[in-house]
Amino acid sequence: MGTKKKKEIEKEKPAAPGYLIIEKEEPEILNDTAHSVKIDWKKAFDIYNKLGCPAEVYNPSELPIDKAAWFVLTSERNTGKTTNLVLLAMILNLKYGLISAYLRQNSDDVTPKEMANFMNVIINNGYVQKLTNGRYNGVRYWARHYRFVRWSPDGKREEESDPFLWVGAVVEWDGYRSTLNLPLCNMILYDEFITENTPPDLFVGLCQLHKTIVRNRTGVKTFLCANTTNYYHEFFQELIIQDEVLNTGINKSFIKLSPIGTYVYYKRIGDLDPQREKINVEYYGFNNPKLASITGGTNWAIKNYPHPPKGDEKEVLYKDAHIYFMGRYFNIELCRSELLGLHCIVHPD
Repeated sequence: MGTKKKKEIEKEKPAAPGYLIIEKEEPEILNDTAHSVKIDWKKAFDIYNKLGCPAEVYNPSELPIDKAAWFVLTSERNTGKTTNLVLLAMILNLKYGLISAYLRQNSDDVTPKEMANFMNVIINNGYVQKLTNGRYNGVRYWARHYRFVRWSPDGKREEESDPFLWVGAVVEWDGYRSTLNLPLCNMILYDEFITENTPPDLFVGLCQLHKTIVRNRTGVKTFLCANTTNYYHEFFQELIIQDEVLNTGINKSFIKLSPIGTYVYYKRIGDLDPQREKINVEYYGFNNPKLASITGGTNWAIKNYPHPPKGDEKEVLYKDAHIYFMGRYFNIELCRSELLGLHCIVHPD
């Protein structure tokens, strides 16, 4: 059973054309030991759908939000998934007073210089004004927090006292243990989680940081976003969805239950912009599959190598080589056969 605080409706001026009046209400605080926060995600999605975002960008309201705890979204560039999830974080703040968490891998990724243009699409399209009914017209990044702000023509600043977004680096997870406190965080967004240089055990660091933010609260939703198609990234194995991800076509999704009971949702978002095919033909009409993250091709950037053909007798030349990869040892056999010639067979010990 939960106790629901009395709904508080702020008095607002009438909405200007295209602007929204968001009636703020207190979230439901559950009577569990961790004081978990419960909100109505449908209300947040309804507000998002009133913003009038372009049809050719990803719409987060399609998410089966009550069906999973982790949501993994991969795509080629320019699908709007990160921008629109940040808009959703803004809505959660304006509707329920929540502070969401935005994560990147490294400390250098979240410096003021790197984050300077992060909100440009949101600001330049007037979404801050729309969501706040004209009260604010921008945001300010300071001390790893984003706050709504109104800049006047003379440079004066009116700033919201409470932030709507906390920003952190996953590699700093250990330093947050005793300093970070986000009791009203119900949404975590880890952006660009697939990189060329992922440190060992970064997923463990992410889970450590996740635990610091969540504590023992239920109902927190975590989103992992990436603009790449590298099936072999360790996070897919850590989430126990690697095989399913490889076999998921464009604009297809699935939900998987881990052996211990965690639900993970995955979607491979396809191209939503009708201009993409024209651009691909003009600039990127080449055969390299690694261009899939640019072109939105149907293939993964890295393909599986074939299994040895049946009936192809092989001679094992050497079989005592081992490599340690993604937490496992693999045996490498150097072989020679009539059909494949000189080749290696790799299998886990």
